[in-house]
Amino acid sequence: MKAKPVQIVLAFYSSEEGHAERAFQALKGREKVCLTESEQSSLPPLCNRYRALRLEGESLVVIETVAGRIEAVVKTLRLEGSPAIFAVHPDVGPDTIEKGSTLPPDSHTGIQNRRSILARLQQNNVALESARHCLMEATRLEHELTPAAEWILDNSYLIRTQIIEVKRHLPRDYSSRNGAAKESGNVNELAHRLVASTDRVLSESNIRDAIREYQVTRPLTIAELWAFPLFLRTALIETLSRLATRVSHAQQLRESAYLWANRLASSARSGSGVFEKMLRDLESEPIAKHPYFVTSLAEQLQDEETALGPAQHWIEERFGTSVIEVVRKQHTEGAAEVVSIANAFTSLRALSQIDFTKIFEEVSLVEAELRRDPSGVYAHSDFATRDRCRRVVERVAQYSHLGEREVAARAVDLASGATDPRTRYVGHYLLSDGLAQLERETHARIPAHIRIRRAVYSHATPVYVGALTG
Repeated sequence: MKAKPVQIVLAFYSSEEGHAERAFQALKGREKVCLTESEQSSLPPLCNRYRALRLEGESLVVIETVAGRIEAVVKTLRLEGSPAIFAVHPDVGPDTIEKGSTLPPDSHTGIQNRRSILARLQQNNVALESARHCLMEATRLEHELTPAAEWILDNSYLIRTQIIEVKRHLPRDYSSRNGAAKESGNVNELAHRLVASTDRVLSESNIRDAIREYQVTRPLTIAELWAFPLFLRTALIETLSRLATRVSHAQQLRESAYLWANRLASSARSGSGVFEKMLRDLESEPIAKHPYFVTSLAEQLQDEETALGPAQHWIEERFGTSVIEVVRKQHTEGAAEVVSIANAFTSLRALSQIDFTKIFEEVSLVEAELRRDPSGVYAHSDFATRDRCRRVVERVAQYSHLGEREVAARAVDLASGATDPRTRYVGHYLLSDGLAQLERETHARIPAHIRIRRAVYSHATPVYVGALTG
């Protein structure tokens, strides 16, 4: 089982009333905790890492805990005095938000089997839950969330629901059905391409258009077309899981900005020399390289005039542009991220309302061939009959060296060449006695067990009577 991520809780107390010592004793034995109250020469590694953040007249309690324990730790700390409390991730840095996910790299090409699909869904679910817990911890600290974070928290249940739906409707034999299809396109690749190119906005029209455009060069099989709604869901789920992870990493940077804004503001009130030392300490931190961190830092310092000016100057030197430009760029990217997240959730809801049987028959190349039926009966038959015909085309193609569209075309050609009105219907070669002729025409190698079963069914009465009298 994967270990829960470690978080660091920092509580800054005034040294005068002994609150820090009592909080330390209350947590000792329950959490990994240490206390620094003065310029001690020797400290545990946990405290040593954060000792520079403590100012004169302060005591610092440092707690190493795991996700899910933050609320209990904070509650214990607040029983003693009025500390300034911050929760940070020790490993958050400039690369985490750029990577945007703990998921493996995208895999949009190649045949997908049931095992790989289910494994991917599980990875997405784990990533989503990790992001959700991170955002929940921020709310428990009463810290403000971004609009993107609020979208994730308010709608994460929908992703979990959709994951369950995909698992429920994924055919148990999907691997064999898809693997047996010849000259098939890659429906997974198409789904991801469509989701990305529309900024996660899916509709009947763009789904239909995307399939038609794709099939100009790479026809999709019947199985792939029926699986397309499933892959659209998995593409949206994966996109949302990655966006949720990006949002949670941004929140981690934001939490660090809360801490450093407090330290800079407090040090500025202690004198310019103390402030300059704190600013140098910040400069050595990896997070200081990330525009989102400095944007959050500048926002938190808006009401701290003494610290804001020097901090802005420091930011402009590091990034070679004005603070306003850095902030504007981050806000623009954040707004685009909110739109993408909102679109993805809206599309997940919309998919359950779209009639994919209608889309299937409008875009299926096999369906287009069968509708050339010279009798016109096929086009006017009910959906169940048409579906039975397509399933036969699928099976014959599986046992021949032809694609599904070619098999359907051969069936139509046989019907067109018939002189007897009773056999001038494509269904005769798919659902009736003409099937054997179609199989010979397509050189289909029908397995022995299927031939035996057909023989039994075609002579059902003699076999039944023979069994009774034998």
